[in-house]
Amino acid sequence: MELPIRHRTVIAAPLLTALDLREYLDPEKIEELTASGESGREARPCHYEWVLSLREQCVEKGIPFQFHQTGANFVKDGRVFRIPRREQTAQARKAGIDYKIEDRTRPLVIPSGVTGPQAEQVSFFEKEPGNTEGR
Repeated sequence: MELPIRHRTVIAAPLLTALDLREYLDPEKIEELTASGESGREARPCHYEWVLSLREQCVEKGIPFQFHQTGANFVKDGRVFRIPRREQTAQARKAGIDYKIEDRTRPLVIPSGVTGPQAEQVSFFEKEPGNTEGR
């Protein structure tokens, strides 16, 4: 990658299969990796273990990682979740797996009309007692 580019971000979106990007993740050249599932009625599935694998690769190399959105068909623990577009970013954020991301100003989207304790009910990223990181 010998290009005169000042800022380099790897965007794995839509994430449609497991990826091994270790050979390309040079912390001197790559500033961040972002992963997202695919949106839309015909969206192909995104598996949580693929997202976690990319995160682990970033942790190994010390590169910031951001899970941007789940996508419409998200597979976690063997179950397929159909997630409305308006909730995909919020669900990804609730996973709590971003790594070394400095910009915490991106908006957290809560579904229209959902407030208080109900907002927690839409999450399938529940934290285990004593666990401060997403699963």
